[in-house]
Amino acid sequence: MSEPHDELVTLWTSGTEVERNSALAHVRGCAACQAAAPKLGVAIDALEGGTVGRVPEAAPPGGVEALLARARSGRLSYFTAQVAALFDLSTEDASALLARAERNEGWEEGPAPGVLLLTVNAGPKVPEALTALVKLASGATFPLHPHFGPERVLVLEGGYRDSTGVEVWRGEVQDMAPGTEHDFVAFDGIGCVCASVNALMPA
Repeated sequence: MSEPHDELVTLWTSGTEVERNSALAHVRGCAACQAAAPKLGVAIDALEGGTVGRVPEAAPPGGVEALLARARSGRLSYFTAQVAALFDLSTEDASALLARAERNEGWEEGPAPGVLLLTVNAGPKVPEALTALVKLASGATFPLHPHFGPERVLVLEGGYRDSTGVEVWRGEVQDMAPGTEHDFVAFDGIGCVCASVNALMPA
């Protein structure tokens, strides 16, 4: 994986001893996890702190790979309810949309290198808006664009830093007011997937 692996923290607190050892082994050796230390902070400390005073059992062969496969599955589906509300979709339609995105179906080249778009047919409560899932490769920039109406972006994977200096990470939302503009760049080594509603008219 190539983003902060917050699922590993959940597995650390609720998983088996084998899963905890695998999580610890992964975090210690993963550049992305180490780069995300300022964000994961306490979680990484908890992983490391859990071994103070004892020598943990070694992760079994293939344990890290199995753990990451488990963490990968359904990563986007975690946000089904939020995506349904953002795009005014049924839970079933939002789930199907996220499943398509995870299967890499329907993505199209976006407005800049390293940017892909998956257009969303939003519900009636989201009129007059550009609605899409947006995928940015590591270090890719979504170009400068104006907000004629309010924009709301929900980060589903990874994160980005925008031209105002704001950092937005997985599970966080950025709201932009009408009349503003920005561009944003996916974190190096992490990339980003987000859900975006950019209204074409003032609220």
